[in-house]
Amino acid sequence: SAGIGSGLDVNSIVTQLKIRARKRRGRRKAVVATGGVALIAIFGIWLRLGIVSRPAPSAVVAQAFEPIRRLPDGSLVELRQGADIAIKYDADVRRVELLHGEALFRVEKDGTRPFIVRASGVEVRAVGTAFNVQLAPTAITVLVTEGQVHVDDAARGESLLPKRLPGDAPLLIAGQKMLVAVAPSGAVVSPPQIAQVTSAEIKEALSWRIPRLEFEGI
Repeated sequence: SAGIGSGLDVNSIVTQLKIRARKRRGRRKAVVATGGVALIAIFGIWLRLGIVSRPAPSAVVAQAFEPIRRLPDGSLVELRQGADIAIKYDADVRRVELLHGEALFRVEKDGTRPFIVRASGVEVRAVGTAFNVQLAPTAITVLVTEGQVHVDDAARGESLLPKRLPGDAPLLIAGQKMLVAVAPSGAVVSPPQIAQVTSAEIKEALSWRIPRLEFEGI
């Protein structure tokens, strides 16, 4: 009978130890939970007092302005801050309207669909080339950095460029800049001014652009 009693006492002791261990674990969890709540409360007070600074919101997520856009045909346009465009592609022609500001275009070649940029009353037409268009209230500037473009009076449907040789299509070529004075209505008010520009002048004119986008010939 002594052996049986000793066995019962041992079982009772083990049971009591398990109960005490569970109570200790419960107390530890309560302490941890209480401490976590206290830390959250303290952190909130620090935020209100300015002791801990809030993380700045992501500029990428909040940014509406897209400086570089890839157009549906793969052409690229780089917009100067504040500029905007409207894309109007169809089966026969690729049209982009520069609504305001300045933009640099890199056009994917497509012999079946000309690429036309309209800025106020001026249209710049290309197949595959790179050029910059600046739209100001009283003037439009076209700068060709690669290839060649046609520049037309949109209202009259006529070229604004002089013919280089009889029978040649009038073109503005790489390294040339054209300034066209326009009225508030967009109508061309005087003959355009055409000038040769050096590589240094081109780089200076395009110093606003993002360095990571490189254009051939610039």
